[in-house]
Amino acid sequence: HCAIVLAAIFYMAITMLFFGKILDRYGIKYWVKVFVTLGVYFGSNWFYYTTWESSLSHVYSAAFISAFWYYAMKFMDTPKRSLALLIAVLLGMITLIRPVNILVILFLPILFNSIFEFWTFVRGQLLQWRMWPVLALFLAVVSLQFIMYKIQIDQWYIYAYSHEKFYFLKPHILDFLFSFKKGFFIYTPIFSLSIIGLFWWSRESRFKPMWWLFSMLIITYVFASWHMWWYGGTYGTRVFIEFYIFWTLPLAIFLNRLRGKTLKLIVFLACLFISNNVLQQYQYRKGVLHYEAMTWQLYKDVFLYPIIP
Repeated sequence: HCAIVLAAIFYMAITMLFFGKILDRYGIKYWVKVFVTLGVYFGSNWFYYTTWESSLSHVYSAAFISAFWYYAMKFMDTPKRSLALLIAVLLGMITLIRPVNILVILFLPILFNSIFEFWTFVRGQLLQWRMWPVLALFLAVVSLQFIMYKIQIDQWYIYAYSHEKFYFLKPHILDFLFSFKKGFFIYTPIFSLSIIGLFWWSRESRFKPMWWLFSMLIITYVFASWHMWWYGGTYGTRVFIEFYIFWTLPLAIFLNRLRGKTLKLIVFLACLFISNNVLQQYQYRKGVLHYEAMTWQLYKDVFLYPIIP
């Protein structure tokens, strides 16, 4: 148990390291970088799944996705074969850990100023014959799981979720985002500031925040289409943890642009959200917040409820 927790803390530290590197490339001030990184960690369920349910995959996926995003940014600046091969390994690991997270590639266009510029880059770099070894390396990494299946059970593939599946015609998007059962913005309210940050980001580039919103809506639609959209007895919306780097970006850009009293107000509000989340995680561990049966009535009855050991 101790080794699993230490592993989660290690990958959490790796994730924070890449958060810092990514935010540096966006010109984020040092104090903003530190504040949003620690604020997102303690102000979301990222902290809980690092220290209490460390065996779940999300903390590890977050590390590989943040590394993938950083090296994708570097590759955009300097399209070298070595970087492309590294990105292929990272994307392969992302797919191995949690296959649906391959949707991270939807965000790639926001590294550019337009979809036309993105497609020009893809045609000029990724579709060249010299890049085919990159695809082969990605497939080689992904094939490790199939090889393990074959060795262990003499089958190339087994669907471990049995009869569980996605219902793409019946997504629970509003429940997924706003319900008191597991709603993302209810249990991670600090990211409501990220939505506001999109408007500030649009002053710099209209395309990037719009594509961010488009990509996040697609990912939300897929996650909300799972038959158990609340993902069982867990704290908050755990399937978004690996995508927190993308929620952090508009939040950091927002704080980086603010000045004076408005900045103090938003920082104060963010601190309230963080404090409330730390308390709610403690409530969850003590059984005050139910693991999957919360309602508005139950939530308001225990909101800011003081826990006495």
